Amino acid sequence: MSKNRNDYWFENLKKEHPELLSGVHYASIGKGWNELVSNLCYKIAQYQKSVKDPSFEDPVVVQIKEKFGGLRFYFYGGDDYIRGMVDFAESMSFSICEDCSKPGSAKGRGWIRTLCEDCDQKEVSLLVASETQNNG
Repeated sequence: MSKNRNDYWFENLKKEHPELLSGVHYASIGKGWNELVSNLCYKIAQYQKSVKDPSFEDPVVVQIKEKFGGLRFYFYGGDDYIRGMVDFAESMSFSICEDCSKPGSAKGRGWIRTLCEDCDQKEVSLLVASETQNNG
């Protein structure tokens, strides 16, 4: 779970997309991906309004999290077009810092995260300080 999560942002997103996000209670991502997820939800909602197929099942998100340095946006329902939008957003997350939204890349010291150089250095500094405190 990200230490840099913004629950207030997610509560507002749930108010904007109550049906889409009815199956998820929080987004376990850093605030650097907030815009990515917000845009994805907006695009899904816009697409849903245009669907004329009576067999179309409205998508419902069940989990939003980070895994192996990338966004995971799990849902049921929808169709291949929505799956494509989700796949695109998930792939974009691998180049966006999860903490601040600047360009980033995979960084790993056991736990892989997508971070920019500045956020990576902050994380390294926190790890060193924690190690020093625990060993001193």
